[in-house]
Amino acid sequence: MSSNNTIKKKLTRLLNVIILEVAWIMLWALVITLRYRIHGDEALANPGADRKTFLKPVKGTKGKVVVHWHENVIFFTLLLFKRKPPFTPLASKSKDAEWGVKIVRRLGYEAVRGSSRKGGKEAIVQLMQKLNEGYNILLAVDGPTGPKHVPKPGALKISAACQAEILPTQCFCSNSFALKTWDKMRIPYPFSTVDIVFGPAIQTPENFTIKKDTALIQELAQSIESIKRPGSTRT
Repeated sequence: MSSNNTIKKKLTRLLNVIILEVAWIMLWALVITLRYRIHGDEALANPGADRKTFLKPVKGTKGKVVVHWHENVIFFTLLLFKRKPPFTPLASKSKDAEWGVKIVRRLGYEAVRGSSRKGGKEAIVQLMQKLNEGYNILLAVDGPTGPKHVPKPGALKISAACQAEILPTQCFCSNSFALKTWDKMRIPYPFSTVDIVFGPAIQTPENFTIKKDTALIQELAQSIESIKRPGSTRT
């Protein structure tokens, strides 16, 4: 019986390796066809466009809390194939997030694991440390399970505690489709153009509390929703 279990474990590991390799090749094949245009990334101390400074935080600076909707996770993941800003992504501890964590690790990023349901307090401590080291935190504020476009207060908590600015972002794609998931996650078709737009920075009061400042959570949602598709672009 134990021999059968050992064989099953080895086969499972092998299957996982094969799936990861296939996913990696498919993502690279898709990325090569995509055109990315980034707007407003000068708000980041290191936008990650220069190979010499890939993944490197700027000494003496505090990172930003970069927020987006969960439906745009794929767009940001694919961006990291092309650019290497010093990001620290937040990923839940669920099995669904495991593949994404493995992909970004291959790209040179180490995600912090945790969510409002599991490991949240420990994750916030780690994210705050990364901010103070100059890394930008990348958060899907309505994740990991929704409701869609309803932010969790975590980004505001971290911003308040570290007095780090929040940068709302929005993604626009010339040709994409939506998965049948709670967030209607969007996937770009090959040869699409993807615009990622950074909105105006938000400063959270140092004395922020969820009970007292519920309006700020609504304002955070509005700051993302108010970002419009750019009329003029910068490549």
